[in-house]
Amino acid sequence: SSAVTYLYWAVHGLYSGYLESGGFRMRYWEYYSLAGIPKYVAITGFMLFDTLRSLSTMLLYLLVGVAAFGLSFGNPLQLLVAAGVLALGYLATLTVGVLVATSFWLFIRYRELTLNPFVWAIETLSPVVCGIYYPRDVLPRYLRALGDVLPQTYAIDALRVALGLTSGDMAVDIAVLALYAALLPLAAKVFRAGERWAMRKSGVL
Repeated sequence: SSAVTYLYWAVHGLYSGYLESGGFRMRYWEYYSLAGIPKYVAITGFMLFDTLRSLSTMLLYLLVGVAAFGLSFGNPLQLLVAAGVLALGYLATLTVGVLVATSFWLFIRYRELTLNPFVWAIETLSPVVCGIYYPRDVLPRYLRALGDVLPQTYAIDALRVALGLTSGDMAVDIAVLALYAALLPLAAKVFRAGERWAMRKSGVL
């Protein structure tokens, strides 16, 4: 979720949010431009803040699980492998996140709206089609096909194998995640192209 949607909301916040002081109001992107702070630094800061908040929540859940319910973390080697898979899965899913964030430029004239159909679709469908809520083999074929193109599916499958929750070979999952991660620079170019188009065509920025 953080890799897919937090970047979009960071871009949305930069270009839609306001900074108010002493009766004067300007958009965040205007403020950062006047302060000489690159926009991508601000976007990264917004995204990292939300990501760290989610990580803190996850750690709190784990601590409560250990203290109150006797949660065991198992084999340290398995945890190390799982951490590597999680990091690769984050980078792979971030490629999708950058493309989702690019959709902001399509709605730049309506940036005050907080509902983006692409963000909504990803947030709603990915837990279903990627095997989080239900085993994928009980899903209709068209939903399984949708899950097949999302990196979250391969990250979750590889994590379960790494933690010993399921058996199997995660080599294919790792290869798919590596491919998605390798496409991240291309996704960034698409995002910058969308930004230039918005600045040239929308007349808003």
